[in-house]
Amino acid sequence: MLDLPTEEDVIASLQHVEDPELGVIIVDLGLIYSIEIADRSLHITLTMTAPGCPLTDSCRRGGLVSLWSSTMISWRAKEQLGWVR
Repeated sequence: MLDLPTEEDVIASLQHVEDPELGVIIVDLGLIYSIEIADRSLHITLTMTAPGCPLTDSCRRGGLVSLWSSTMISWRAKEQLGWVR
């Protein structure tokens, strides 16, 4: 029987996923809203950084797009984007 990953396991894995346009980790951008693990399934609620993102349509079909605000971006991501010094 397979052990389900923990929320911490999922977050650790997502720490390697960069936004393809910005080159910043999606967790640091505040794009991940929730992670639910139950009944041998994993559900991640996230959003795109821009409505014109080429992956938006694919994610909408999966019910993954939510509202996002730049206030959700971590300090580290803001530094990477040159928004703060």
